[in-house]
Amino acid sequence: MPRHELHEVIGELISRENLPKFKVIQDSACLAENQQFSKRTIPLFCRIPKSSSVEYCNIDIAVVKDSTLCVIVEIEESAIKPIKICGKILASALAKYYVHKDSRDIPMRLADNMLFVQVLKETDRTTESRKAQWENLASSIQDELPIGSVSHYHLSHGTVNEFKGLKGSRLLDTIRQFLASS
Repeated sequence: MPRHELHEVIGELISRENLPKFKVIQDSACLAENQQFSKRTIPLFCRIPKSSSVEYCNIDIAVVKDSTLCVIVEIEESAIKPIKICGKILASALAKYYVHKDSRDIPMRLADNMLFVQVLKETDRTTESRKAQWENLASSIQDELPIGSVSHYHLSHGTVNEFKGLKGSRLLDTIRQFLASS
């Protein structure tokens, strides 16, 4: 299985955070190589029963409370263009359920007021123009909220090393603040 370094860093950051009353579910790309026992996806559906015709997307990380999905974290490491960013949030916002063997195939509802976090990987080839485009896109998305069940949106971009430090701390602060207010 190919390594997704930013997925692993963000996955470890969120999973080691003490979030009382919340469960963190991660896609297999977010688990360190030694934790990957089998491929795990986190599929979202527009209705039940689950089937491929009603599956809208797979997300990277879900934060769940009382069988309700409250926070979605999506991590992009390559080919980060506006259509990909918008497509991820829209498909997630239109979904209503998460159903998976981790939940014993019992449908879990998506919260009516969800936080959607997008984490974008910067490389040495990421231009200032591209970063400005991401910020403008985040501002445009914020202006359109709520979108479906997504009432809060946060975009963060940086290098893998930056997310191991201050940017990672700020990302956790955003999630903690949202969970404390919901």
